[in-house]
Amino acid sequence: MSFKDEFKYFLSEIRRGFIDKRDAELSEAFNNGRQVCLLKTLDLLVDSTLKEEEIISLLQKHFDLRLSEAKNHIRTAKNRKVRNKR
Repeated sequence: MSFKDEFKYFLSEIRRGFIDKRDAELSEAFNNGRQVCLLKTLDLLVDSTLKEEEIISLLQKHFDLRLSEAKNHIRTAKNRKVRNKR
């Protein structure tokens, strides 16, 4: 392998590293935004007059959550609501 080929490979690896780092940062930002959206939505739904089954259905439809995840998020939101009232 010539020096020129090694240099091209080196530059390609540096570029790939920057792209991978940026992809990871964007993915983390997206996931953080999704969590904030889910948190606010849960607070709103728990405060509503909807039954828990209806809330679970909405969470599964719009956030693609498993049943256990939806129930866990609802329980957490209810606990947060109680804590905030104190």
